[in-house]
Amino acid sequence: MSVKKLAKRIVSIATAATLSVGMIGVTPVSAQEGLDEDTLAFVDAMGAGWNLGNTFDAVGSWLSGTDTETAWQKYKTTQAMITAVHDAGFETIRIPVSWAQHVDTNYKVDSAYMARVKEVVDYAYNEGMFVILNIHHDNTYVYREFPNKANGMGFFPDNEHKESSTKYLKAVWSQISETFKDYDDSLIFETLNEPRLEGTYLEWNSPAWSSDSYLLESANVINYFNQEIVNTIRESGGENATRYIMCPGYGAQWSAPLHSSYVLPTDPISTNSHKIMVSTHAYEPYEFCLTTNTSAFDNAGKTKISDEIFKPLYEKFVKNGTAVVMGECGATFKNNQSDCDAWASYYFGVAEEYDIPAVLWDNNVRVNPDNPAECHQHLDRSNCTFVDPTFIEAIMDTIEQDVEPDPDPSERVPGDVDDDNDVDIDDVLLIQQHIAKWGVDINLENADVNGDGDVNIDDVLLIQQYIAGWGVKLV
Repeated sequence: MSVKKLAKRIVSIATAATLSVGMIGVTPVSAQEGLDEDTLAFVDAMGAGWNLGNTFDAVGSWLSGTDTETAWQKYKTTQAMITAVHDAGFETIRIPVSWAQHVDTNYKVDSAYMARVKEVVDYAYNEGMFVILNIHHDNTYVYREFPNKANGMGFFPDNEHKESSTKYLKAVWSQISETFKDYDDSLIFETLNEPRLEGTYLEWNSPAWSSDSYLLESANVINYFNQEIVNTIRESGGENATRYIMCPGYGAQWSAPLHSSYVLPTDPISTNSHKIMVSTHAYEPYEFCLTTNTSAFDNAGKTKISDEIFKPLYEKFVKNGTAVVMGECGATFKNNQSDCDAWASYYFGVAEEYDIPAVLWDNNVRVNPDNPAECHQHLDRSNCTFVDPTFIEAIMDTIEQDVEPDPDPSERVPGDVDDDNDVDIDDVLLIQQHIAKWGVDINLENADVNGDGDVNIDDVLLIQQYIAGWGVKLV
């Protein structure tokens, strides 16, 4: 296990202990509104994310087996690529995987393909990154390329194909779950990618925009798929019993979960707290991010991102204890680097503000005359360098912009009981251990944050409120 991964695990253990040691009669601050302490620490640690696009998600009838990895771009994934992504500051990698082309008539996944997926997951997992693994184009690919297999391979979210699709999805997720059951919670499962009525007039619609009965039927079937997959993952045991799971609404549209038709799956293991997360995508503003329109990134785009997307998702889910992950986002390159940089800074800044991790799409395509709206290359996989370093810097600077400078070490810092010049969850844990008479060494002067001459549970509560940004004053 890497040092970084070990540090993440320590944070998780520490936050869990915070909720249990000496907390009788005290409600954790975050439990009053927002994510529980463990989940908040988890999504914060996810930081900024990056997608390994056009790789294991690739499909094509002209290739088979592991060769599909290079069907849409020519480079096989290497450890060096993943290390370069991590070194750039990304803490999360999403690995989209299409499986339908790699299963037999009994839904058995080709062993070589599964092994290759596992190898690449390990590149990131052993690097200390969070990894998101999913079922990707099994909706869009099979029903387009092989319509005769529509009732066996892949899935389609309507009542007609509900039963056959469920068999496929449960079979594949059973195998994924078994393969990765011993991986800790830094491996995240995502049930589906953009499930939708592919090839129909409703394909890129949303229940939030239309009350079409077929669309609402599909939304309900997707809810059913999500629940069946969650059940399958949990039943597999091991670390899967408590793994975080991301579940999208129709098309993974950002608007779909905001509609009443979206139902978050129920976790069959009642002791899990907030382990089911909302999965969504937003390439917004659309004209700037996914078309050839050369207009600048302007205030209207900023309003779209903040007021129409992130704030409503926060208000409905994050504020009420359910995490949201923006699994795909990006802005196609149109020789407009400065505007792209401005977009990256604003988009990831808003995501950070609302505690919603955002994962950048990278399809390894910088210039595409046939489809100029799909130029989302950031990492040049031929040499493991970034083609747009200012864009990446814009993301990382924004993610870190709320980090306050260290105070003068000669000054007293109320609440800093471990004398590291910071007030954080470690200080809360140490005070609780002190109250429980564990014999720990703490700075008693800094621990008495209400100035009553005693160190007790009132000080713990005040420091928690301070960390949560309640505006309380520590003395």
